[in-house]
Amino acid sequence: MEILLVRHAESEGNLRGVMQGHVDYPLSDLGRQQAVCVAEYLKTHYAQAAPDFFLASPLKRAYQTAETIAHALSISDILTDARLIEVSSGIFSGLTWSEALERHPEICAKFKQVRDWSAVPEGESRELLWDRARAFLDQIAANHPPHSRGVMVTHGGFIRALLGVVAGVSPAENVFICIDNTSLSLVGLEGARRYIRYVNRTQHLADCEFSPDFVPK
Repeated sequence: MEILLVRHAESEGNLRGVMQGHVDYPLSDLGRQQAVCVAEYLKTHYAQAAPDFFLASPLKRAYQTAETIAHALSISDILTDARLIEVSSGIFSGLTWSEALERHPEICAKFKQVRDWSAVPEGESRELLWDRARAFLDQIAANHPPHSRGVMVTHGGFIRALLGVVAGVSPAENVFICIDNTSLSLVGLEGARRYIRYVNRTQHLADCEFSPDFVPK
């Protein structure tokens, strides 16, 4: 089984530079263009046969991206699953980092030390996020035939966790996997063996305005 992980296109929250978490932002104008770019690419990618299953996070930024892809692939039914939603950034959700610093400087200092949303009230820890991704992956493997091909339109945090689970990277490791808007990552399940074919492909955005989501300082 192989699963293509698609991060949503640019959202209004991305455009404003806020920590989104579970706040339900729609796509930006650029995001709608990016969604078309990835949809056209996947139309060619799946020209011979449509994916066997197609799942999306119910949050608008992911679901709207999924709608554009589903239209290009002539898929009439998008199944949503709440377990695909983004990691919760707690009380920082909807705030820019500058706003969070102004309102909660001590919490910001703690978060910078641990890089874990558990440091933020109401935030979801990396360990809980990894557990969510692991349980979801196990269920997908149990519910679909071994040679299935699927597509999941979801969020950067969830994709990082799922890739971490597949790669055997502990949530305690200080590793950040760059996952850009509409990037493609492909994982595979072969019995007890799991593999990663590629991560964070963005070639389909060559004709769209695009800049990496994370640039090291």
